[in-house]
Amino acid sequence: MKTILVPTDFSDNALRALEVAIEIAKKAGSSIVAFNAYDIPYSQNVMTTSLLEIMKENSETGMKDIYARLEASGLAFRVESRLGNPIRAVKELAKKENADLVVLGTKGASGIEEILIGSNAASILHAVDCPVLAIPANGTIDDWKTIVYACDLNNNGEQAALSQLKSIAKTFGSTIAVVHVQDKDDKELHVINRYHYEKYLDGIELSFHVLEDVGGVEKTILKFAQEQNADLLALLARRYGFLQGMFHKSMTSQIAYHSRLPFLTLHEG
Repeated sequence: MKTILVPTDFSDNALRALEVAIEIAKKAGSSIVAFNAYDIPYSQNVMTTSLLEIMKENSETGMKDIYARLEASGLAFRVESRLGNPIRAVKELAKKENADLVVLGTKGASGIEEILIGSNAASILHAVDCPVLAIPANGTIDDWKTIVYACDLNNNGEQAALSQLKSIAKTFGSTIAVVHVQDKDDKELHVINRYHYEKYLDGIELSFHVLEDVGGVEKTILKFAQEQNADLLALLARRYGFLQGMFHKSMTSQIAYHSRLPFLTLHEG
């Protein structure tokens, strides 16, 4: 893991996410690119020079604190202020910097109702090709022992995601619980392809669980994660998710909305 991208709006939760990113970077030997994107609200009809100058000054002032925090960490880093849509900026910088991970602060314990860098923020989970880690207000990486990975039994295109997941699990010495939720209307008993996961997650301690749907896939996964005392919840966001049943974009976002755990979105390769 070479480069971690950290968008920030200078809020307490965003600063908490920066702290998490710093700890990950120290463990993984990564560098950090931190940035703030400032943009005029869509409802604002007139973009005056004075308003832009104020926003630019506020952004650059905020980044001075970010710079100081990163400098004190001893890590290799770069900071940037830029004008533009925050979600578009994440996408552009992730590609430009060849980022291996994006770390975001989230609003409160309710998950990512609003990622603090802008509106329509759940879409950022699908905006980049690298993993996106959303950190709630009380999120921590002090001891990531257990990762719950929710799978859909469709192993196509999953290899890249599992490689990403393996890298994170090795960094923290985590075990992974692979879980699938059985459709409540499906009478056939499904079985997780253990060989597939043992092949691509070799060297990681694994367990496998097929769960009965208890009030919806989202609730079932979150309930299981709580019962397992999980430290991180991971899920694959498929590119054509609306054709993938329970793993369409809205399901990915809904689980993230309500997760009290750090939430990792992986992507197909």
